[in-house]
Amino acid sequence: MKINPNPKILISRGDVLGDVVLTTALIKPLKKAFPNCQIYFLVQKDYKPLLEPIPDVDGVIEDPIPYTMTYKHWPLLIKLAKSIRTQKFDIFLGCWEIPRYAVLSKLANIKVRIGHEFCFWNKMLYSHVEAHDYLNYFCHQVQYNAELLRPLGINDGD
Repeated sequence: MKINPNPKILISRGDVLGDVVLTTALIKPLKKAFPNCQIYFLVQKDYKPLLEPIPDVDGVIEDPIPYTMTYKHWPLLIKLAKSIRTQKFDIFLGCWEIPRYAVLSKLANIKVRIGHEFCFWNKMLYSHVEAHDYLNYFCHQVQYNAELLRPLGINDGD
């Protein structure tokens, strides 16, 4: 896989506070591998103030879709995808197992879309998926997220 040496990266997992905090662990290894990358986060409105002051975060995009998405929220998803498409991201990291972010990244036309292998739709819509043993209760969510960096050549030890 050919990756832009200075990629524009969008990280998603902005639905609950603890998970937003856990995704920030991806910043350091991404900056180490791609020193000139741009890192953006896709989060719920309430969590934007948490991420905006972080020096290595170049931008925060508000996710207007509620935690429990229904069919009535599809127009919001499509509108968000169009908005994201205009920003021309190189890499999407879907740190939540549900398929809505796989759909969003595909609709946004992001070439490198990495996410959890959790379900059929993720396997079909992400360009790269990482399988996890969700029954391994000794593996923390930070580790699951770090494993999403493997397709980028970033190993767990990084």
